[in-house]
Parts: sequence; structure tokens; C-alpha cells
Amino acid sequence: MPNDLITQYLKARQDGDRMAMRRIENEAAQYDEHNPFGPRLTDEIRGLRQPAAA
Repeated sequence: MPNDLITQYLKARQDGDRMAMRRIENEAAQYDEHNPFGPRLTDEIRGLRQPAAA
């Protein structure tokens, strides 16, 4: 599931679909609430918001 959310987020970002991006961010937050000991998906998505260095 986490990989699917990352893929969906990247697609939404590429398409400029802010509503889908927000929905995925909310799903990631819910995922993190139920998985406190794994990698934080919200941190992964937050990192994807930043443009890559040239």
C-alpha cells in the first residue's frame, strides 16, 4: 500500500491534480497513525513536494 500511495502521489503531482494530492496526503496520515513503528509515509510524501536539486 505505501508504494501505491507514493506512485499515485507522483502521478497526481505530474498531472497537477491538487485534490488527489491532498486525498493521498490524508490517506498517508491515516496509514501512519496505524503503523507507528514503520517508516512515516507522510515524511516520504513531504520530501516529494520539494523540487529536486538541479
